[in-house]
Amino acid sequence: MEQLGEMDDDIVYPMRLSKIHLNVKRERLIPPNDVPVGIIRSIYDAFFRCQIREKNCLKTCCHRSIFEPSQGSLLRVKHIKWYHCLQKLMLIVSFVLAIVPWIIRIAIFYRYEDNEHHDRDEAARDRKLDVHYAYFPGSLTSFLTPVHIVFVFCYVVLALDAVLFGILEMFTSEIKRNLELVLRKCFRDMHESSYSKSVEWAVRTMLYPLKEYGVLGLVVVGIYWFFVLPVIALVLAFYCIPTLNIAIRLLCHLFIVFFPEFKFVTTLKEKIGVMGLLRKETVARLPIKSTHWFRCFQFIVILLSLLALLSCVILVVEVIVFFVEIVVYTLIGIILNASQTLKYVSLFFMLTLYARDCFGSVTKKYQAFNEAINKALLAKVKEDVDKVAWQTADVQPNTAFQVSVDDHGDKSTSINPILCVSNGDLKWRIPRLLLFLDNQDKPFIPRTFFFKAAYMDHVGCPGSLYKNLIRAVRQFVTIFLFLLFVVVVVMAFGNEYSVSGVNQMLATLAGGFLPWIFRNVLFKPPADIEIDTSSLSFQNMFNNVIRNHKQNWPVADFIADNLQLESDDFEGNEKTYPRRFSPQMDPGSVSMLNGDIVDENKINVLIINMSNRIRLENEKMDV
Repeated sequence: MEQLGEMDDDIVYPMRLSKIHLNVKRERLIPPNDVPVGIIRSIYDAFFRCQIREKNCLKTCCHRSIFEPSQGSLLRVKHIKWYHCLQKLMLIVSFVLAIVPWIIRIAIFYRYEDNEHHDRDEAARDRKLDVHYAYFPGSLTSFLTPVHIVFVFCYVVLALDAVLFGILEMFTSEIKRNLELVLRKCFRDMHESSYSKSVEWAVRTMLYPLKEYGVLGLVVVGIYWFFVLPVIALVLAFYCIPTLNIAIRLLCHLFIVFFPEFKFVTTLKEKIGVMGLLRKETVARLPIKSTHWFRCFQFIVILLSLLALLSCVILVVEVIVFFVEIVVYTLIGIILNASQTLKYVSLFFMLTLYARDCFGSVTKKYQAFNEAINKALLAKVKEDVDKVAWQTADVQPNTAFQVSVDDHGDKSTSINPILCVSNGDLKWRIPRLLLFLDNQDKPFIPRTFFFKAAYMDHVGCPGSLYKNLIRAVRQFVTIFLFLLFVVVVVMAFGNEYSVSGVNQMLATLAGGFLPWIFRNVLFKPPADIEIDTSSLSFQNMFNNVIRNHKQNWPVADFIADNLQLESDDFEGNEKTYPRRFSPQMDPGSVSMLNGDIVDENKINVLIINMSNRIRLENEKMDV
């Protein structure tokens, strides 16, 4: 971050902005080939992400304080809203759901495996034999027990991490935010790593003697490979094994935090991109020179995160091995008892197909709508997109475009952006819509705009997501009850007339295909009408949605021309910056806006240090 990081707190800066860099989370955007409308995703968004609070029937209640009648006497807790309670409840539910598989694993161990281990050890002692643990059964839990020191260490690390992050959430968010940035950088670098280039490098390295010395290279190639192959294996493991990749990157960041002044560390910062990562992205920023206490505390947090990563890997691998064994033994049981289980397998198979058909139709409807509005939006900003999209991916930045519509002479609505402070973060409040384009020329639209547009009262618009999902659930439940009736009838006749298991399965399949025949042949519904984006009615409604859309975007940095201090003490102290993109902008997390409208407005910006102030959830201040 260039200019925002150099500006002082509590000082007004008159400036003319030419570029604004935004921090945009991936979850706030929707690509043209994916829509978040699945039944599981919708439940997660509605409750775990607490988006249900934006519903009109719940919005008033959810945004009220739980101490509303006593706000005068309980000022310190008046900002606790009802939706905060749901968020904390969902957080607890998430923790419970996360540990349930491990609890099941422990329960199975003490119910069955522990007795087997005890009988084995007792039999060995009766025969005066030594028990050797050279045989590894394929599971650490069976080899050690869930209360072994290894697992106890994992429990303690995860518990300390949970308590530590809870304390950080209550008192300070800066260390937690820095850790999130470090983890985000690690995942992003791992995602952007090219496996093919790693393999190409390995092949070139192995063939180096043959390339340089020709046939004579065959003499030394064996010795050369003896020393080079371990290095190649480590490099390929780093790029191909996500856990090792993240662990090594965390170790690098751990070293950087503990020894920030070493020359080697400075080079390492630039190499792994930590300089751009640790830029101050909000106005609630830390001092440029962190204290030793803060650095030590951050070191402990990253170290615990690294240990937590390793602990999670151990526990998750154990759970995966356990459930794989369950699946294998279940399949063996199905094969050995085919005459009794085939009808249930066929029922499960048909339920899976019908569930995919019912809920997949909802996804197809919204996917077609998403593709249509993406084409319509790209047509509106085609000229601006063409100016950027001609560049190659390694040069082209992630760019955002403000979509403009014809107001037909109506000047009542201002389209000027406003810099504001919300919850201690500097944000860019902009009317109208932003269309995002990444360096791969893939467009993204805001998630909130997509669902607003879906509610348009026009032929072809999908409408309410919840209504569509309820309709799909009703269809699936109807089919499920019919299939259940078919299975009951088949089982009744099979037991009465001694029908074989294969014949019962065929009868179940035949009866199970009746709903498909009814839905697609006899009572086939009319095809969905494709949305006509060129019609005047759609254009009018679509433009109204764009015109009324407003959203805040976190500011990472901005490029200002003629930046100066508005103060008697600093008259004449003026900095002029060239109109360029900041070199520290990370294209994985920052979108850069073409500033056609911003260039025309001179804005007074007050940078405020919010670290020592009460930060309310809905506090907003225009500056």
